[in-house]
Amino acid sequence: MPTSLFHQLGGFDTSFKGRLEDYELGVRLLKVGARVRFEQQALGHHYETNDLRLWAHRVRQDGIADIQIGDRHPELRNMMFDLCEPKRSDRRHLRQLAFDLSERGIKQGDRLECMLFRRVERHERLRLRRRWRKDVRLLREYNYWRGVA
Repeated sequence: MPTSLFHQLGGFDTSFKGRLEDYELGVRLLKVGARVRFEQQALGHHYETNDLRLWAHRVRQDGIADIQIGDRHPELRNMMFDLCEPKRSDRRHLRQLAFDLSERGIKQGDRLECMLFRRVERHERLRLRRRWRKDVRLLREYNYWRGVA
C-alpha cells in the first residue's frame, strides 16, 4: 500500500493488546475502498519460536482483539462471532465455562487451563496423537473464549 494511505488511516492501532492490529488495519483499508490483489513476487517470513503455553496466551489475546475489532466495527460483530460459534455441545459448554469462570476471577480460569495443559503434556508423552489433538483444540477453544469474556 502507498505510505500516504497508511499514514492517512493512522497506521497500526497500537492500543490493541498485542494481536490482530494488522487485521483491523485491513478492515479500515477495505472501508476506504483500497484494492486488494495477489502479488506473486511478494515474500514474507514469519519465524515462530513459541511453545504451547505462549501459543495459548496468544489465542486468548486473539479473543480480546476480536472484541476490540467488534467494538470499532460493529457491522462485523455478528459475522465474526457467528463464524466462531461452537457447533458441538462439548465446545459450547467449554465456552460457557470460560465466561462463568471469568466472572469468578483469573485463578478459577487458570485452574482449568492448567488441567488441560497437563492432559496435553501427558498425551504427548504417551504419543496419543488423536487425544493430544482433541485436547489442544479444547485448549484453543477455551482460551479464545476466555479472551472474549
